[in-house]
Amino acid sequence: MTAEATEQSALDELLAVLDVRQTATDSFTGPNQPVPTQRLFGGQLLGQALVACGRTVPPALTIRSLHAYFLRPGDPLVPVHYTVHRFRSDGPSTIRHAEATQDGTVVFSAFAAFHETTHLPTTSTTCPKPAAPTEGPSEFPFHTGPTARPGQPIELRAATSGATGVWLRPTARLPDDPLLHHALLAHLSDISLLRAAVREHRRETGTAQGDAASLDHAMWFHGVPRLRDWLWYATTNPSAHGSRGLGLGRMIDQSGTLLATVGQEGLFRPRRQAR
Repeated sequence: MTAEATEQSALDELLAVLDVRQTATDSFTGPNQPVPTQRLFGGQLLGQALVACGRTVPPALTIRSLHAYFLRPGDPLVPVHYTVHRFRSDGPSTIRHAEATQDGTVVFSAFAAFHETTHLPTTSTTCPKPAAPTEGPSEFPFHTGPTARPGQPIELRAATSGATGVWLRPTARLPDDPLLHHALLAHLSDISLLRAAVREHRRETGTAQGDAASLDHAMWFHGVPRLRDWLWYATTNPSAHGSRGLGLGRMIDQSGTLLATVGQEGLFRPRRQAR
């Protein structure tokens, strides 16, 4: 299999994880993305919840915002079940609430707001970003195999200009379904957002090792993304106090268009020593 075919297969597998399967009215089940950790990746839950909510609204509606809470660590070996509650289905915003459970225990909760796309004039300031990477070392955030360059769905590169943030892109082509583009954007929004806050926490506490867990996550979408090329994820960490840190991010496409604004709070804990 060629490298391109391997990467397309890897991206298709990730999209199959995010595109949860409907099992009953307002009920969905999703498989888990293989990750090299003992808990689910938060971006998986964000993307799956967005799709579950989006499958219960008319196709003409577009996701406007997502507000989520990570309640318990998710088990990567147990499927996730989503129950969608229809809070509002008229007026300027359609509101859905998704509750994610594993073995009957709630691990995640999210509210999603949808609105009808209008053809009114759009006002947006072109966002500054560093030059897109043409070469340099890549990271593959979900690499679990032994090879240096496996077929992976997402490629990540650090900025070389001193800017704070990362470049992200899917390694293959997505289908035209706008909901899946939004879901993948939500998935990507959980990558690297708290990195600087983790480093600051380790500096303040003098601990070289520790774990960071997401507490909550908010995301505002500005239009419909088309994820075909490098995406600049500009991140800042305005607060890292005590055991908590705040990450803010802006997701910007190649034209300088702001696709989404993100906020997340995380909890830092020293890593437990093995006895």
